[in-house]
Amino acid sequence: MKTFEADIEDLASPDAERSQQARSRLLASRHRALEHLIKILPAANDRLAWKILMLLGEMNDPRAIPAFVQCLQSSSPAIRAAAAQFLSAIGGEEAAEPLRAMLRSTSDAGSLIWVIHALGKLGDRQSVDLLLQIVQETDSPTARYTAIEALGLIGDPKVVEVIRRYADDESHHVRERVRIVLERFQGRQTSAH
Repeated sequence: MKTFEADIEDLASPDAERSQQARSRLLASRHRALEHLIKILPAANDRLAWKILMLLGEMNDPRAIPAFVQCLQSSSPAIRAAAAQFLSAIGGEEAAEPLRAMLRSTSDAGSLIWVIHALGKLGDRQSVDLLLQIVQETDSPTARYTAIEALGLIGDPKVVEVIRRYADDESHHVRERVRIVLERFQGRQTSAH
């Protein structure tokens, strides 16, 4: 029987079958394997870190939250994006606070989009002002429409007036998100009465 360390090493193997078998063994003993995966993650190269993150995400265990939070600081944009995505899947304030902190500090557009998306998926009301700031200050249509979409998911009615200002944005993606979000708010008001 292989050790967890050997399976984790095989996880990053370029041999797809070997990697898949290691993945299956680690998933089969997920509760015991989780500790080993988390322990090895900080020293892993990007390929192995990616595989470990995917596995931890599939395990969907809240004990992995600190590992995902740590990966938000990775030098790899792909690792940061995956960590944000998995934090939003696990949820809770423990996931939201580090995402808000990253939103305040990141300048990487790719990671920013995933963090915005994650906060929207979490329905994090504490991020509303930060997201409104992005809508109003960003030069990126992608960041703007992602923030508008996130605000729509969060559902705080105080955002409607700001979002309405972008109904004639030069980006058709932004205009479309504005339309969808405003319709969603209208639907909530109609169903509330």
